[in-house]
Amino acid sequence: MVVTKIAKKSVVLALSTGLLLSPLSANPYKTVNATAWKAEDILSSLTTEQRQALQQLELNNQTGLQGFQDGELNAEDEISVIVEFHSKPSHVAVLEAKMKGKSLTKEKAQAQVEQEHKIFKEDVEKHLTIKGKKNAPKITRTYQSAYNGAAITLPANQVEDLLKSNAVKAVYKNITYTVDPVQPQELPSDVEREITTSVESLSYLNVDKLHEEGITGDGIKVGVLDTGVDYGHPDLKDAYKGGYDFVDNDADPMEATYKDWEVSKKPEYNGSNPYYTSHGTHVSGTIVGQNKNDSEVSVEGVAPDADLYAYRVLGPYGSGASEGVIAGIDKAVQDGMDVINLSLGAAVNDPYYPTSTALNYAVLNGVTAVVSAGNSGPNGHTLGSPGTAALALTVGASDVPVSQTTFTGKAGSWSTDLVSMARSFSSTFASLEGTTLELVDVGLGNKADYINKNVQGKIAFVKRGDFALNDKVKFAKENGAKAVILYNNIEGHVGFNLGESTDYVPAFSMTQKAGEELKAAIANGNKTFTFTNGKESYTEGDKLADFSSRGPVNGNFEMKPEIVAPGVSVLSTYPSYMVNLKTPENYKYAYARLNGTSMASPFAAGVAALLLEENRDLGPAEIKTILMNTSDQLNGDYSVFEVGAGRIDPYQALHSQTKIQVQDETLIPNGENLVTIKNQTGGLSFNKQVVADDSSIKVKKTIQFTNKSSKKKTFDVKVVENPQKGTNGLKENGVAVEVDSTIKVTENAVKNVNVALTLPGTAKKGLYEGYLLITNSEDQTENYRIPFSFKKSQPGFDKLELLSRALTPSYYNHAFDGYRTTQLMSQFNLGSPVETLDIVLQDGKTNKELGLVGTVNMTAALTDRDYFLQTFNGNYYKFTGDKKNPVASEASIAEPGHYKLKFVSTLPSGKIQTKIDDIFIDIETPKVKSSLDGDSPFLEYKPGQATYPFEVEITDDNVATMQQAGLNVDQSSNFAVYTYGFPMPNGPIRLDKNGKWIDEVEMNPNTKSLSFNVIGYDAAGNQANWKEYLFVKEGTPVTYAKHNTELARSGDLLNASLVMDNVEGVKEITWNFANPGIQHVYLQEAKLTDTFKEKATIEVNGDRIKVKFNGNEKFDRSEVVDVKVKVQDDLFYPVGYINPTATIVDANGLTSNLLNAGKRYQLKPTFNRVQANLGPEGYMVEGGNFIGNRDWSKVGAKVNVSNGDYKLDASNMFDGNARLNIEPLPLSNEKYTFEVNVPGHFITKQNKKFGFEYKGVLYGKSETISIPLVAGDVNQDNAIDVKDAIAIQDAWGSNNRAADINFDGTVNAKDIGFVQKNYLKQNTSVNNAPTPVTTVDGKTLESILKELGL
Repeated sequence: MVVTKIAKKSVVLALSTGLLLSPLSANPYKTVNATAWKAEDILSSLTTEQRQALQQLELNNQTGLQGFQDGELNAEDEISVIVEFHSKPSHVAVLEAKMKGKSLTKEKAQAQVEQEHKIFKEDVEKHLTIKGKKNAPKITRTYQSAYNGAAITLPANQVEDLLKSNAVKAVYKNITYTVDPVQPQELPSDVEREITTSVESLSYLNVDKLHEEGITGDGIKVGVLDTGVDYGHPDLKDAYKGGYDFVDNDADPMEATYKDWEVSKKPEYNGSNPYYTSHGTHVSGTIVGQNKNDSEVSVEGVAPDADLYAYRVLGPYGSGASEGVIAGIDKAVQDGMDVINLSLGAAVNDPYYPTSTALNYAVLNGVTAVVSAGNSGPNGHTLGSPGTAALALTVGASDVPVSQTTFTGKAGSWSTDLVSMARSFSSTFASLEGTTLELVDVGLGNKADYINKNVQGKIAFVKRGDFALNDKVKFAKENGAKAVILYNNIEGHVGFNLGESTDYVPAFSMTQKAGEELKAAIANGNKTFTFTNGKESYTEGDKLADFSSRGPVNGNFEMKPEIVAPGVSVLSTYPSYMVNLKTPENYKYAYARLNGTSMASPFAAGVAALLLEENRDLGPAEIKTILMNTSDQLNGDYSVFEVGAGRIDPYQALHSQTKIQVQDETLIPNGENLVTIKNQTGGLSFNKQVVADDSSIKVKKTIQFTNKSSKKKTFDVKVVENPQKGTNGLKENGVAVEVDSTIKVTENAVKNVNVALTLPGTAKKGLYEGYLLITNSEDQTENYRIPFSFKKSQPGFDKLELLSRALTPSYYNHAFDGYRTTQLMSQFNLGSPVETLDIVLQDGKTNKELGLVGTVNMTAALTDRDYFLQTFNGNYYKFTGDKKNPVASEASIAEPGHYKLKFVSTLPSGKIQTKIDDIFIDIETPKVKSSLDGDSPFLEYKPGQATYPFEVEITDDNVATMQQAGLNVDQSSNFAVYTYGFPMPNGPIRLDKNGKWIDEVEMNPNTKSLSFNVIGYDAAGNQANWKEYLFVKEGTPVTYAKHNTELARSGDLLNASLVMDNVEGVKEITWNFANPGIQHVYLQEAKLTDTFKEKATIEVNGDRIKVKFNGNEKFDRSEVVDVKVKVQDDLFYPVGYINPTATIVDANGLTSNLLNAGKRYQLKPTFNRVQANLGPEGYMVEGGNFIGNRDWSKVGAKVNVSNGDYKLDASNMFDGNARLNIEPLPLSNEKYTFEVNVPGHFITKQNKKFGFEYKGVLYGKSETISIPLVAGDVNQDNAIDVKDAIAIQDAWGSNNRAADINFDGTVNAKDIGFVQKNYLKQNTSVNNAPTPVTTVDGKTLESILKELGL
């Protein structure tokens, strides 16, 4: 089946399962005209108490529980969490106090930190326990330097209790961090990965010149937080100075080795990641590789004389958790690291997540923090924490020029071009120039193809196909080949580079055409081949890697990454066991090329170390500024949120005498709030500006020019906008960024320059970006780029959209259908804070305001974050017109039709904004026409026919109504779903504007009958009757029931004809309507059609029809019998079939089954099916939310159902534990009353209406009713009081049924516990429940408990 697969969009953040309202008032209201008030008046008239009576939807904020999913904290399973305390780490607290002009000693600040740790430990020991254990939950780590908090392991259902400690600000989910592998690109099956042979970045970016100048990072301490390091590597062992392992909690940060995996007995792979790791070793080599290995591949790092400290925070499989990452940052600060590199991340784009906060605090402690952006590109907003930390330097990945060697290959007078594909580390392509070698044709180049063939010192001539290209080269080397020519099996060159490996010899690609010609030449004895005219060429390079994660940072729109660095095909050190499993002591070729921002970040960290060696007084902000100032423009058009200032330029960074630093601010967490701190950087962010349509604003920023040279400089400044996809242009929106066009800075001086943004309210909402191009007027080679960006928003909602406009509420449907829209969802994004959002239902034609759908307390909603809200499910609360109780307490259901949703938002200023959208409640099914339709469900295909074309048209009458309301819709809003072979739905399939879908069905000749079903849906998700087809080979004998019924009701009489097709030589046929599953219809009448009255006889016996034919008939779509059947009326089911099975007897007396099919119809039952679930509190499993098993034949429960004259004793209808099914339950416009009596509980009454009325007709539904029962009413007088306690005391130790509330066979402390829990409650389901009694004959609950020894 050829179709387009449509993937559903994932939501960013689900607000709740829907808008829900609890009653505003339980008092009855007067019926008055409600049209005198506008909705805004009604809403503004609500008292504080009335607003609080509404069930509010909760939004995430920066306190409390962070990052947990619904239900995640209900279980008793232990989980690990990060706990943040109120105070900042001591060094950060001192800095903050200084900024505020206050005095605070580090000793006093540290004392406050230690006091919070003490309080937390005491609170944990005092209040928390683990079931079955004596000790309190374990505090696994504490943080005091880069973060103030702890990691703790405890039962999930006790996590919320941590907030009770006075030390605790927030509790975060301990999320997983990984080395963030690059997502594999789509490659042919025989290409495992594509690795290019790149120019080494040290020489490309002139780092080798810095080394020649003696700038090597000497004495700088660099911490690598990663998977550890193979410190035995010859290029690393002298640089390695120590570290710590936070996975095994020891001082040995060795990577997880192959031997470790063998000992562990754990799976070798978790997904694509092996147990044994290598990432940290590769990262470390880029920074401090010392080129000391006895190997032609030996690697030199950016800062080879720096000191390496390894902090192992990621364990086996390359993964770890927040607690280890934070612990590593904390320890690195304690150990006095100058630079730390974190080539890791998690899928949390949050600037305030604990790892981001810890990294900010590390920077405030004077540590330059460099972090990878992540490998989740190319889309925006794909950064992950800690790459979102404002003060850290976040690095994206670019490529460098890729080398490619070409030769002209000659065999006699014949020649062709060759393209390099692979080589060993020790070989060079250039060494083959002028070399003549013998060709040996080894076919596909499998191991068996080399048997009895000598390729020693020769060229293995190999055809592409069947298995991996790298294995083809590997097998050639194993057999002694000096080179490999691999010709393609499709047109053109192979087109993939395999890079370097110890398994390779020089290998080249040849086109299919040339390969076939050369193969023929070899077969004719022409076997010599010469490499001539060798040339090495290079790609352009300096392109942004597709995988590199993009900004901006969610929430604050920070420009991240700030720079990019080489991160494609980076050659660096690798653990020996990754190359030599059997001889891990052999490091000769312990190297690998890897892709990722993980490779780019250590390059930048190395340059930071070089800067610090030259000037130990540089702070992290100055290092970031210098690297941004001196970055170069990439070859391509990129957003500032993709590349920041550009590609790092180490040489200029070390030699620049000019620094251009933006004096900015950012927010970081401080206790309960976010506080502003300085953020000096090389990027200019005007942040987000909220501007009303009728106003404009002007924002000023300061840029500080520092000229460290002995010469006065004059800079020309030009403002250049950089419009990208998803951003807006400055000029076309009347936006101006203004700065002096000429700036003069005297020698050895600092000058502050103002930059102003003028932003009119008429400008489009969204992102803007550009650059300040700053050039020395006397030396054009000295130029700098300062990226700038900002976001324009409007007051209130930047976006508030309904994602669909049509729904079919659950009230009007039964059963689940994943394609059905039972409630409308809206997406919103706040430009500025909003107090409340109220949603009002209006009549679509008259605009009359009918009632309140729901309300949201928006005070906790964050700006600039996408939220999804399940907005309207058909329920609303009517406006009453009563000023005391203006909104009804009971929900109403909106009837099908046209409505409007009015969104009323109240801003903190009190200003009200409204937005109105048309919506439609639609419960009618669309019309479906198909070119496959016909009297027969069977469709015949011819021998050799591969596909069967079809055309489907789905139309919905409601589209015209929606168009009249002004909605831009057409029949493409409908969609199709199909099944092919198996009853598994595929889709949705989108239609053209006329509602058409044209396609082909692939035939399967190995299947007797191929099932293909088409299901049509309208925009609301109403499902049409299925179109069911069976494809069979031409001439296949079949039978089917022919009828035209699309919709039936329970008990209807239907007419059909039984048809035989492609049948010949049959003496008799028997149709059988009996069905071992669901009996859809019952046979009522059967008679021969006029055509066969004289040709056959008929015999009807119950559900069977036997027809005997007088002669040898040939049946070609022949209608043989007319039948009348009755639709079943005892089982609630939404569809039905007329599809009798059939057996035939041929002329030889042999009996066989005839392939049969029927036609489906939709069934609307004339009754309800109700499942009642009882919830006696006494039977709830302790600590759970479900009912424990009981023998309900002995419980003694009584259940009565009534509705007017209808009475049903359902006490003996229990079907399983605490559940009973009532089917059929008659249709009624009135509510049914369920009265439930379970010993020891309140006698409970609950009223509910089942089914619905539409256009004057009642329709049934399959529904459930849940009836909770409060435990403790032993004497069942509708009050739980001392009398019940006395009854339990009198029955103590017995099996008295009334007193044995939990029905465990003994009246004991558990039973009286229910009286304690619900003491003095009255039964709310009855009128005039008695007042509970607290004393009888001097006895009280307390005295009874004492007498019982409780």
